[in-house]
Amino acid sequence: MANFDINESHTNNAQPDLAKQFQAVIERHILDSYGKSQCYPALRFRQGKREMLQINVPAIELPSLLKAKPSDANDPNSGKNRPLKKEHADEIKNYVLHRTKANKPWILGTLTANIPEGRIEIVPIWGSICLVKIPRGVFLEITDGQHRTRAIQELIMSEGDERDLISNDSFAK
Repeated sequence: MANFDINESHTNNAQPDLAKQFQAVIERHILDSYGKSQCYPALRFRQGKREMLQINVPAIELPSLLKAKPSDANDPNSGKNRPLKKEHADEIKNYVLHRTKANKPWILGTLTANIPEGRIEIVPIWGSICLVKIPRGVFLEITDGQHRTRAIQELIMSEGDERDLISNDSFAK
């Protein structure tokens, strides 16, 4: 994996007009959605005859965006994912806390969620790049990553230093 400073400029100077157009499209849609929707840059692709979108969500927005529906006793008909095991969520939370407090890098895997068709707006930009507008009050239903989500949400909802440790991070969804 390549290391780079995300604050460092990586603009291609050969295409300044394209960069300005891209910025204008994003700003227009974000401003149009302000207060009504959460808006995220996304990659759009197909897999197994399903449309997939990958967005990165700021940690602070996860509690209002994701909803878990764990199954009961591994009965797949009772929920969207495995039963939540608090101990596993605590292990993940402790991992993040330990690494962060030691000023070491950490990473959590992508969260997977479903949304009923027609509940979001997809704004094509170019190729597989798009914007996704998710109306406030619409939840994404977690299908994988409920333990990671619980750990992140507990950190974000905590008061004081623990919250501040990850409040500026984003999570792939």
